[in-house]
Amino acid sequence: MAVITLDATTVQVRPWPAGGAWNNVTVVNRQAQKSTTWGATLRIGFAPVALSACNEMLNPTTAQHDRIAQEVAHSVGLELRDNANLATAMVGTGVTANVLDRGEQFGVATVTIVTTVGATPTCTYQLEGSADNSGWAVLSSADSATPSTFSTTTFVITTATTTVRIVNPESTVSRYIRLTLSANTNVTSTIDAAAG
Repeated sequence: MAVITLDATTVQVRPWPAGGAWNNVTVVNRQAQKSTTWGATLRIGFAPVALSACNEMLNPTTAQHDRIAQEVAHSVGLELRDNANLATAMVGTGVTANVLDRGEQFGVATVTIVTTVGATPTCTYQLEGSADNSGWAVLSSADSATPSTFSTTTFVITTATTTVRIVNPESTVSRYIRLTLSANTNVTSTIDAAAG
């Protein structure tokens, strides 16, 4: 299974604190471009600051680069995150094809599962975290509908839907994140992890 680091993921942006759809940052040679769709009209002079924040996220200069980039983005009304694919069209059971390495970032993270289904669908999911990408433990998470109700129990999906799980920011073993699927009957899952 491949390990995806934050530095190799897609940087995304949206208005802050209003939220909304995430837009991929347009990048050429690891530099954010002015053609990026910010999701909001930036005030005069804010575009260079937004580009600077994106470039800090893309080209880290310190161990706290994600936090610094996020604070700069917030100052101009934007929010940043790194988005990585853990699995595409996964059928059957087992761990996701990829693992997200969050490096020094232990703050907010989400896992999004988009499912398509066949007859009598059901699949059980377990979010897992690791400090060393070797020993894995159940990771505490919450459904986005109840974002402060964290649990380490498995969850089941039985329909074609989009499910967002929020990783407990208090988790101490979550440098690496993956998902394990079990008891899968006719469910196909595409899974992304985001941090930022």
